[in-house]
Amino acid sequence: MGESEPSIPLNVVIQDDEVSPEVHMLKHFKGDSIIVKKGEPIEIPANIIGLPIPTIEWTKDDVPIAESTEAQVIETEVTGRLNASTKLSIPAANRRDRGCFTVTASNNMGSAHHTISVMVLGEFQRADEDSI
Repeated sequence: MGESEPSIPLNVVIQDDEVSPEVHMLKHFKGDSIIVKKGEPIEIPANIIGLPIPTIEWTKDDVPIAESTEAQVIETEVTGRLNASTKLSIPAANRRDRGCFTVTASNNMGSAHHTISVMVLGEFQRADEDSI
């Protein structure tokens, strides 16, 4: 057999499929709203799907919640190659906790979000009254 030209090296890149983020709420909130009495706990849990694992951010009235406090606890955990879980908890709701809470999941494929409206009723306020 004769000589031949050297073969050209073949670079093979194996890449996982990328998956756009999805946000799945773990509790059903009627009309995407929660109404609680002052002092009651609030929990807003969600499952997040995406590859690469999305960055998860919570906001209240479009203002980022930077970190957990005694009044608002955020727990986020990667649970699989495509999955994460997150939960915003308020141990004892007060009037300052009223507003719109949004969880946003973002990766290089896009972003997804879900918003829950929270209303906290005072001691003498009824659920059918308009809050001020």
